[in-house]
Amino acid sequence: MLGSDPGECKGAPRPLALTLQHHSPSNLFDLDRVTHGNLVDPGFCEYLAANIGVRGHFQRYRHGTVGKLLEIDFPVGEHIGGGLAFGLDGYLYLSIGDGGGGGYGDKEGNAQNLNSLLGKLLRLDVDSGNPYAIPVDNPFADGSGKGEVWVYGLRNPWRFSFDSSTGDLFIADVGENQSEELDFIPAGSNGGVNFGWNYQEGTRRFQGSHPPDLELIPPIWEYDHSLGCAITGGVVYRGKALPEFNGVYLAADYCSGRIWGLLRNPDGSWKSQELFKIDAFITSFSQDDDGEVYAVDFTGEVLKLVRR
Repeated sequence: MLGSDPGECKGAPRPLALTLQHHSPSNLFDLDRVTHGNLVDPGFCEYLAANIGVRGHFQRYRHGTVGKLLEIDFPVGEHIGGGLAFGLDGYLYLSIGDGGGGGYGDKEGNAQNLNSLLGKLLRLDVDSGNPYAIPVDNPFADGSGKGEVWVYGLRNPWRFSFDSSTGDLFIADVGENQSEELDFIPAGSNGGVNFGWNYQEGTRRFQGSHPPDLELIPPIWEYDHSLGCAITGGVVYRGKALPEFNGVYLAADYCSGRIWGLLRNPDGSWKSQELFKIDAFITSFSQDDDGEVYAVDFTGEVLKLVRR
C-alpha cells in the first residue's frame, strides 16, 4: 500500500515496476481512455500512470493528491509508447512513440528531431524540480536538444525494461511493415544513442539517407512479419524457480503468440530461440519481488512462467 504520510515513505532495496495491458471500462479501442503504463516508485510513496490517446497524460499520485508530470501531443495517436520504469540509478525513464500510425512513416521526422520528445526514451529526476528536473548527465542537457531525451530514433517502443541484476536496458520497438526489433543499451551508457527510425526499420533502410557522420545503432535482434506483427518487450529472468533461464531475456509477438528467449554470448553477440507459442495476445511482461516472470494478455489474463 502506498504511504499516505511522508514519514511512511521508506526506500526499497530495488525498483519495482509494473506495466499493465490496455484497458478501458467501455471500449478497449477508445484511445482517450487507455492506460498504457503504471509504476510504483522505489520508495513506495508515489504512483505514476501514463494515460494516452491523441494527447499523452503522464500523472503522479502522491500523498493523496494528483499532479501532472508531463503532457505530450501526438500527430495521430497510435504510436505512443507509454512505458515507465525506474532505472537502477533512481531516475524515471519514459518511452514515447513517434506519435504516428500505421503507414504514417513519421512524416514529421519526430524520432530524429532532438527538439521533439516524440520517438524517444526520456530520463527524468522526479525527486527534484516541479514537476521534475533534468539529470545533469543527460546527453542533451546542455541545450543541444530536449534535456529530457536519453536515446532517440524510436518508432513505437512497446515495453522496455532494465535487467534487475546488471542494469542493462532492453527496448522493444514495433516496426512499420517489415521488421520488429530489440534494442540494447549496456549499463553505464552515457545515452545519446540513435536507433535509426525513420532512416532505418530494424536493419533495413526505410527512407532517405542519414548524414555520414550520424551513427545509427542496429538492433541486437529482429524478426520479419512472417513470424508475427508487433513485438512486445519483456524482461530478463532473474528468478529461482527456473535456474536454467537465469539471464535469459524474454520477448513475445502480439499477433502470433510466439515467445522467444535471448542470451548474450561471451563475445557480446546474441543468440535467440523460439521457446513456445501460446494462444494469447501478449501486451506486457512483469516480474515479482522474487524475479519470477508474468505475461499479460489483452483480455487481462495474467500468465506465469512455470516449468511444465
